[in-house]
Amino acid sequence: MQTSIVSDFIRVDDLPQDADFELSRHSRVAFNPTKGREAIQLVMDRAPKEIEWLALEGLSRAEMIEALQSSAIYLDLGHHPGRDRIPREAAMCGALTLVAARGAGAKYEDVPIPDEHKIALRGNFAALLVTKLQESFEDLESEVIKQDFYRQTIRKSEEQFGREVADVFVHRKLGRRTIDYLG
Repeated sequence: MQTSIVSDFIRVDDLPQDADFELSRHSRVAFNPTKGREAIQLVMDRAPKEIEWLALEGLSRAEMIEALQSSAIYLDLGHHPGRDRIPREAAMCGALTLVAARGAGAKYEDVPIPDEHKIALRGNFAALLVTKLQESFEDLESEVIKQDFYRQTIRKSEEQFGREVADVFVHRKLGRRTIDYLG
């Protein structure tokens, strides 16, 4: 039996369309405290004090966008059962998005970011990640630019969703995968 993907999209009309480096981006790492809490705590315990940690909780949409725009990095070390909303919003807000390499986070067709921005949670990952954070702060703009394709796919995701729905339910084309639509 052939299957096809029908993905999703996030609202982007109120998100920046280009990463903005004019904004003041502190040495701040934003994170969702409900995802990967133990792994993030290990990193926080090893991180230098100058790194500010911002838990994204209890925020309105406007406050969430402001928090992501003022953060250098969004770190998600939780499991990704699918394409998560906050990593996509963070990338659109110009934050370097680092995710755990598990679940959908490990699959390029779901989270099309460079492998170097996907964190394997094994061994001495916390110490290695602290080094990665520090290196990323030093050259944030070039690291964020590496995620241009990710932001492009997010901007096009509503259109992609429409094509996927039409292919499956109107044209009865089966066997298409997300990667078929990314090109």
